[in-house]
Amino acid sequence: KDLSIASSEKNELNKVVLGFNVKLKEKTKVKVINHDVIYKIIDDYKEWRKVKLIELETAELKGVTLPCKILLMPGYIFRQNNPAVVGVDVLTGTLKAGMPLMKEGKQICEVKSIQEEGKNISEAEKGKQVAVALTNVTVGRQINTKDILYSSISEEEFRKLKKLKKYLTIDQMQTLKEIAEIKRKTKATWGI
Repeated sequence: KDLSIASSEKNELNKVVLGFNVKLKEKTKVKVINHDVIYKIIDDYKEWRKVKLIELETAELKGVTLPCKILLMPGYIFRQNNPAVVGVDVLTGTLKAGMPLMKEGKQICEVKSIQEEGKNISEAEKGKQVAVALTNVTVGRQINTKDILYSSISEEEFRKLKKLKKYLTIDQMQTLKEIAEIKRKTKATWGI
């Protein structure tokens, strides 16, 4: 009965059954913590809950656009459009393929692909200088060299990131604040 009740729980942190010196006969998706020492059960439960909470929060971060800031380097325009291919310096965060980018608070393009030393990569961390293909922009019109672009984060993603800020670096937190300030120039209540 306890296993069926726990398995029907919606909150993953409640899908656990604690047992004191009992034998489990069936396999289940519910976490069962069983021991013949009561203190060991409590310690095991606290440890499991801590690990499970981190697992759930990091899984929630996977679907969110993380804060990133890039500089379009002068002298590194490889193609002006269809897609624009430019050299960038990753100033903060991690630039990822598929990441939407914004300029002055408006989403203007998406990272189609990233290359480092002629090889395709899926992401580039802070401090790297890479070539990036950007969709739907033309160099000299929507973007120019020395422009700084930020990852385009939605209000919902911003709220999630604020809630899970303990998983962000200091640089990412600073970039997130900068993005919020930029977005709040056009909408004062953005992200609140």
